[in-house]
Amino acid sequence: MAPHRARGRNPHETTVDRHDGPGPRDHGDELTGIFAIFTDRATTGTNSEESGVQPRIADLLIADSGNSDCTDAVFTDDLETGLFDVSDIVPGGAADQVARICLKNAGTATLTVTTTAIDLVETETGCTGDEAAAGDLTCGTAGIGDGELGSVLITELGIFDCTEGFDIGDFVRASVEDLAASPHALGTIEPGAVACVFVDTVFAMPGVFATSDEVQQAQSDKVTWRYAFDGTAS
Repeated sequence: MAPHRARGRNPHETTVDRHDGPGPRDHGDELTGIFAIFTDRATTGTNSEESGVQPRIADLLIADSGNSDCTDAVFTDDLETGLFDVSDIVPGGAADQVARICLKNAGTATLTVTTTAIDLVETETGCTGDEAAAGDLTCGTAGIGDGELGSVLITELGIFDCTEGFDIGDFVRASVEDLAASPHALGTIEPGAVACVFVDTVFAMPGVFATSDEVQQAQSDKVTWRYAFDGTAS
């Protein structure tokens, strides 16, 4: 008897995946295909962008006038020196001269400008004349805050046209103490514009902004302060 040989596969024969009966399907006889995905990437060099400096919306600068029209003014954030340094002032007396300063709006918005007295300090330097008789209970004391000069020392400020000299803003007249108590409006400054500002002080006369007793109580006193100018964007 001839030996049994495995039967060759007929190329025209179809392979059938058989699955008889219940249970999981057997995939052992299925042909599994593997498909590769080919990718590539192209890139640019490093990009760089840097933001520039932008002007402030509200940026108020100050300068000594240099001359009346502020053309030679050198602007800064704050002045190092005060506007007045006066001794032995008497009722009706004023500072040696009217001070002139320049304000510049270096921002991008119109500024509404107000002025205030800050760092106000009042002291007694002696007890003279009718000071005590007029009712000064702290006459001659060394305590800071005991002086009365700030209540009768009147300061005036206003914005004026740098070329023509006439007032173009609000006129401020108040005692130094009142100016310290609340801001006072000066006017507006457009972006890039310069405003010329005059400032003066005067010791009130009896019956003019102060009573006779108030003027008497303010003798032999000293007051120091700084002017502040605030610009609010509008």
